[in-house]
Amino acid sequence: MNTTGLKNKIVELEKDFTIKQMEFLDKLAELKSAIAEQGKKPGRWVPVNGCRYWFLDTDGDPACIDYLGSELDLALLNSGNCFQTREEAEAHQLIAVPKGDVEQMLWMVDYLRAGDGGDWELWVYQDGSLGYNRCFNVTALPRWPTESKAREWVESHGGEAEVTRRLNIGWPK
Repeated sequence: MNTTGLKNKIVELEKDFTIKQMEFLDKLAELKSAIAEQGKKPGRWVPVNGCRYWFLDTDGDPACIDYLGSELDLALLNSGNCFQTREEAEAHQLIAVPKGDVEQMLWMVDYLRAGDGGDWELWVYQDGSLGYNRCFNVTALPRWPTESKAREWVESHGGEAEVTRRLNIGWPK
């Protein structure tokens, strides 16, 4: 591919990323709005910042963390997977959120928090392969200081095939 073709590909990828980023922000706004509405429903417990709450993890087991209003907290609360006690969480084990949706949501949050600055980004090409690209454009994608650091992250998250699969799935609907 010549330089013009590569530049056009970059523009195309940036547009696609911008659309995905806008979809993410819309989804986040929906979650926040849903939380505000759930807080108005009688009998619905909504934790406050710093409050410990229970949820069902990706294996369906009760787990607890402190509520910080993070993307994960909002996603768990909006999906009905947020309980005041362990007993309440256990009572909902049979009617839990589909495991795949929660697992994918957690994976995407982890991906967005990855990287520690630098010029290297991950891209999934149209042919489905995973690319490691040095990019000097300003984007909100996670970045790593070197290609080897990006590759280390990919390997620690299941390897290229798994990372490519997860990025292609994106956010659960």
